[in-house]
Amino acid sequence: MRMWSGCGGCMGKQRAGRRGESTEPGSRIRSIRMESSGSPLPGRVLSNALRLLVPMVSEIPADYTKFLKKHNGGTPQVRGFSFHHPRRGAQEYWVDEFLGIEDESLISGTSQGMLTTLVQYREFIPVEFIPIGIAVRDDLLLLCIEERSRCYGEVWLLEWDSVVRRVDQIGPPDNSLHFVAESFASFLASLHETG
Repeated sequence: MRMWSGCGGCMGKQRAGRRGESTEPGSRIRSIRMESSGSPLPGRVLSNALRLLVPMVSEIPADYTKFLKKHNGGTPQVRGFSFHHPRRGAQEYWVDEFLGIEDESLISGTSQGMLTTLVQYREFIPVEFIPIGIAVRDDLLLLCIEERSRCYGEVWLLEWDSVVRRVDQIGPPDNSLHFVAESFASFLASLHETG
């Protein structure tokens, strides 16, 4: 059981629009090209896998579910994204890979899936989140899945080098979790070429 709870400033953030979807009118999930990706998952298989992965959640954000049905993780061709760091200002990062539901990633050894990552880093990932990707080699992209939270559907970054553990520290410091996008669809739409 993950012990650390709290997502920094997300509890105080105000959201507009339907939960788990972009707040921009008429927006759709961006079609992106992947260098590699897992096998697409049929709706029923995906639903069952997500319930096993996160049994306490009744609904995974729709935009992320749609992405998993098509790609089930993988490496995007366009990888860059920006976010505002409270101390360092505007930051440019990149997506190394999106995590898929455990599938051929375990067989090929090319990456790890969502479940493996969740188990491996459970004490560092707030209970409201699931890992959806790896950024800049070891930082985790997280998706808020707690429907009662104001951050539901948002994408956040768990900056690994900020996680300095003391013996008495249960979880990462509050300053290691950074807001990236209002929804997974918004995050995909913001991806750009890296220089």
